Amino acid sequence: KNEEEEVKEGLRQAMSAPRETPAQKRKRQEKDNFDLYKKRQNRIAALRGDPSSRKLTPKQQRDYLRRVNLDQIRAMEEVEVNEEKGTYSSMSRRGIDKPLLAFIAELEDELKKMGMKYSDKKVDPEIVMKAYNANKSPREAAKMFKK
Repeated sequence: KNEEEEVKEGLRQAMSAPRETPAQKRKRQEKDNFDLYKKRQNRIAALRGDPSSRKLTPKQQRDYLRRVNLDQIRAMEEVEVNEEKGTYSSMSRRGIDKPLLAFIAELEDELKKMGMKYSDKKVDPEIVMKAYNANKSPREAAKMFKK
């Protein structure tokens, strides 16, 4: 039994965290407060539109470059978008000032009327872009997917 009690006592000691001294506690709290202060300052800078708030740390930049697929970005650079389009009725309603986004918003409305969604597999983004560049209306583009 003695050996069993020693094992239990050893386990209890191993499982309990070491006590924090008052000096350690004060130092930890100061660091936590400083971290919160820096976060608050960054949020305030972001609201001001301060460029310093948008800078990434070297580690964030490295992670971003690893995560983002640069081939996709290059592929998007090759796509020519025709922005010379008129305004649509839903643009002002939705507060959209970009013609392509307005076109897609109206296309979503038209697809919804037909019982489809923009996220359906039938709806091919390449065909949407071709319809947009061919100056087709969202209604005509939606009819192309109905077939």
